[in-house]
Amino acid sequence: SFSPLYSRFWEYLLGQRTARWPWTDSNVHYCDVSMLGISLWYDWAASQSPMPIAGFQIYTPMGLLLDLDEGTLSVYQNGQRVATLKGGLS
Repeated sequence: SFSPLYSRFWEYLLGQRTARWPWTDSNVHYCDVSMLGISLWYDWAASQSPMPIAGFQIYTPMGLLLDLDEGTLSVYQNGQRVATLKGGLS
């Protein structure tokens, strides 16, 4: 299975960065949400501590909305926004 957190993929992805890498000025390169309602994000140097998502329903299907106009990544369940996981993405 694939996860950017596995060392073999992490090292490969780091090796692919160039000056033209689209996200060189961004502070987020990977976001993760588990089915247990735990969220975290990484840049290429550090990570945010895992955080529980208030109101998240465990093992309930979820959707993610990346809103580039607002610069947010939000998680939805049952047609309702549960949380904004990250802002400042635009």
